[in-house]
Amino acid sequence: MSVYRTLDTSLWTDYKIKSMPPDGRYLFIYFISNPHSHFSGIYYIPWITVAYETGLKDTLLNTLSYTLSDLDLVHIDRKNEIIWVKNMMRYQGKGEK
Repeated sequence: MSVYRTLDTSLWTDYKIKSMPPDGRYLFIYFISNPHSHFSGIYYIPWITVAYETGLKDTLLNTLSYTLSDLDLVHIDRKNEIIWVKNMMRYQGKGEK
């Protein structure tokens, strides 16, 4: 099942996003647009699924997850496999649908 998503283009000028390496931006966009995500920003996703769907190696995912957490964009509970994208609706949800 496909879900229609919009991405706010101000994402590209957000200073937190601009400060990240390209792989960090890619992972952040994945967290706000993957098929498991929820408009609330809080959702369950196994880390192995993140690795498989993004194609990023586990060591890089660990580094990037700390980067996203340090920037206060995404909080990851690896034990319970829960993702919380802070301000999820800021980055999406402003479209017509």
